[in-house]
Amino acid sequence: MKNQNNNLREKVDQVKSRFEKQTFKIGKLYIKLASILTYVVCLLCAVFIWLNVYDENAETATRKFDNVSVVIEGEAALSKNDLAVFELIDKTVSVTASGSKNKVDSLDEDDIVAYINVGDVDKAGTVRLSVSVKGTDKLDTVVSPSSVKTFIDQRVEIDVPVSVIPTYSIISEYSHVLSANVDSVTVSGAKSIAEKVKEARSAPDLGELTTSTTASAPIVLLDENGSEINSTYITSSLKTLFVKVDVFTEKTVPLTYSYKYGYIYDKNIKVNLTPSEITLRGDPTILGQIDNIHLTEIDETKIGGNTEMLVGVKLPNGVVDVNQTTNFSVDIELKNYVGASIEVPADKIAIKNPEGYDFKLIDSGFSFRYIVDSSSAKKVKLDNFGIEFDLSTLKKNPDGTYSGYPSVKPMDVGFTLYPIATGKMDVEIFEDEDK
Repeated sequence: MKNQNNNLREKVDQVKSRFEKQTFKIGKLYIKLASILTYVVCLLCAVFIWLNVYDENAETATRKFDNVSVVIEGEAALSKNDLAVFELIDKTVSVTASGSKNKVDSLDEDDIVAYINVGDVDKAGTVRLSVSVKGTDKLDTVVSPSSVKTFIDQRVEIDVPVSVIPTYSIISEYSHVLSANVDSVTVSGAKSIAEKVKEARSAPDLGELTTSTTASAPIVLLDENGSEINSTYITSSLKTLFVKVDVFTEKTVPLTYSYKYGYIYDKNIKVNLTPSEITLRGDPTILGQIDNIHLTEIDETKIGGNTEMLVGVKLPNGVVDVNQTTNFSVDIELKNYVGASIEVPADKIAIKNPEGYDFKLIDSGFSFRYIVDSSSAKKVKLDNFGIEFDLSTLKKNPDGTYSGYPSVKPMDVGFTLYPIATGKMDVEIFEDEDK
């Protein structure tokens, strides 16, 4: 190992000796390589020193940058104090840079950053903060103004009631009800301003109210004295209020009835409605088209004598009963009538068989009751009625047969005549395997 180290040292010494003895011929001169390298290093050091001295003693210049926007830093730290910046009141400054002309001339407006740091602010209000500058390298800078104002406050949300004060005209016979889409709004923003808001008001102009309508109007924020608060530091959750105006009047109209078939002549019936009229409330346009309210349709085939019914009323959309009557009484009195019955043999029945059943009538016929004007009772005969049995209406009995009710319709005989009770008939329907 010792011999190896000695050999390595001898080789290094040989290379060093050869390098020190190596020379280059420049013209008639012979210069050693070591001297050349030393000269180069010295030259570079001299250039570096000269550049620094030149820069220090070079020509100076001054340049002014106007309308440099001020940016805000430190808002995250500010929020830890439950505060926020609501406005940078002084938004721009002028920055004057002085120093080496080369550096000043190469300076671009986009390089300059004027900023304030709000991180150390711990109370609300309008505060003045010093403006610092970045991006001007080693140049001397002067900022004008040297400080700017900013408004800082707590951020809050407050619910405020909404009042609606409309302007309108309306005739004395009409009334109206106004409803708004909201009854309160949320005011959010700077606490010191938001706390002054005591009311949100909207004043829609409704014009002349002749029918129901809708309208909208701006919402303004007012203080305790009714003065408008117009501040950019707060906002309302709703800028516009929408209102619905229901215009209505009242009108009393008679109640009416009708007959389902028209079988009964007036001399044989008297109908009393209690109450006989109804007072309606609704939009004037709708009520103007209503002269009466149809209460009920009387089915004569269900009237076999004096009858009393209780019925409800169906009103048009947008109309209500002022008295809110639940049931109306319909009293029916039959006059100058008699009831009788008649037998109908099977061969006088018209069979309607749309399904094509193979059938057999089990009963030889049926009977039905009818009401007739007493003065015409002797005129009634079977031919005064149309008799039809529709087999498609049959219902199956437990014993496998079918049953149904034939329809009986009186002819126009010129006097009161109608059926009130129809007998049932049984029918046997043959299936394919029964044939």
